Amino acid sequence: MMHTIRLLQSCEQIFKTNSLNIRVENRDELLDIKAGNWILRKCDEKAEDLIKSIEYYHSVSTLPEEPNIEKTTKILIEIRENLYS
Repeated sequence: MMHTIRLLQSCEQIFKTNSLNIRVENRDELLDIKAGNWILRKCDEKAEDLIKSIEYYHSVSTLPEEPNIEKTTKILIEIRENLYS
């Protein structure tokens, strides 16, 4: 369930901020969920709240409907060239 919550939080962050930070502010909370210290109902409620938030931020998002394949391919090539050179 921890991974579900983490993915939903990532999705929310992308729509809310137009960016993604890999490091999370609620690491301890996620590890607590992973350890099984949350009852399923509490996890479900958190997931539902995140889904509602995602739906809202998606509705007001300025992100394009489709990715810019040319731009992302160029970035990927640059990353690989830097990595392997």
